[in-house]
Amino acid sequence: KLEGSDASDADKSLQFEQMMRNMNDNLRYRKLAKQISDIESQIVKARSDIKEVEEGRHVEEDYRKTLSLLNNLNSQRMSTEGKSQVFQHRLEALGEDIKSADLKGSHKAYNRVVIDVKTVELASADLEKYHRALDHALMAYHTMKMSEINKTVKELWQTTYQGSDIDYIEIASDADNAESMKLSAPAKRNYNYRVVMRRGDALLDMRGRCSAGQKVLACLIIRLALAESFAFDCGILALDEPTTNLDQRNIERLSASLADIINNRRRQSNFQLILITHDEQFIELLGSREICDSYYLVYKDMDGFSRVKQQELISFA
Repeated sequence: KLEGSDASDADKSLQFEQMMRNMNDNLRYRKLAKQISDIESQIVKARSDIKEVEEGRHVEEDYRKTLSLLNNLNSQRMSTEGKSQVFQHRLEALGEDIKSADLKGSHKAYNRVVIDVKTVELASADLEKYHRALDHALMAYHTMKMSEINKTVKELWQTTYQGSDIDYIEIASDADNAESMKLSAPAKRNYNYRVVMRRGDALLDMRGRCSAGQKVLACLIIRLALAESFAFDCGILALDEPTTNLDQRNIERLSASLADIINNRRRQSNFQLILITHDEQFIELLGSREICDSYYLVYKDMDGFSRVKQQELISFA
C-alpha cells in the first residue's frame, strides 16, 4: 500500500510540475505578446512620425517656391509703380503744356488739315476710277485691234495661200476674253499669243502642224497685218527674204498681195517698201505688176568690195 501511495504522489508531483511549466510558459507568452504589440505600436508611431517629417519637407519646399514667387511679384509691382509714376509725371507735364500753349487758330488749322486729308482721299478714289476706266478702255482697244488684225490676216491669207488644207489663220490671245474684262481691280496681265489655223469648224495651233513654207507665209502676212493696223503713218515696210521656203504659187500670190498693198498706199506720201531678196524671179513678178521700174543690185567688184548700183527691171527681159 505504501508503494502504491508513493506512486500516486509522484504522479501528482509530475502533473503539478507540468501545470506550473504551462503556467510559466503562458505567462512568458503573454509577456512576449505584449512586448510584440508594444513594438508594433512603436513601429506604427515611428512610421507616422517619418511621414510627418517627409510631409514637412514638401511643405517647406512649397513654402520656398511660394516665397520666391512672392518676391518676384513684389519686384514687378515696384517696377510697375515706378513706370506709373513716370507716366503720371509726363501726363501732368503735358497737361501743363496744353494749358500754357497758345491755341489761337488751332481750329482753323485742324479744319485745314481735315480738308487736305479729305481732298487726298477723294483724289485717290477718282484716280482709282480713272485707272479702272483706262484699264477697261485698253482691254476694249486690244480686243478691237485684235479683231482688226485677224480680219486683215484672214483676207491676206485667203488671197495669198494657194493650198486647200487651211481656210485661214488668225492670232489667238488668251487675255482677250470675257473674264479679263470683268476683273474687279486692275492687275498686271500676261498676254499669251499664238497663231492658229482654221479648217471648217476645226481650230488648231499652227506650231508643229505646218510646213516651213506655211510658217514663212504666216509670218509675212502677220507682219503685214500688224503694219496695216499699227504703223499706217509709218511709211517704211521692210521684208528680208520673204520668199524663203515658199513654192511657186505662193510666191506669185505674195507678189500680188504686195502689189495690192503698194497700190493702196500710193496716196501715202511717205510710203516706202524695202525688199531684200536673192530671188530674181520674184523681182520680175513685182516688175510685171507695174509697181516698180528699177531695183538696187548689191555685188562685189573685182577687188572684193561691195558695190550698189541701180538697174532697170527691163534688164530681166
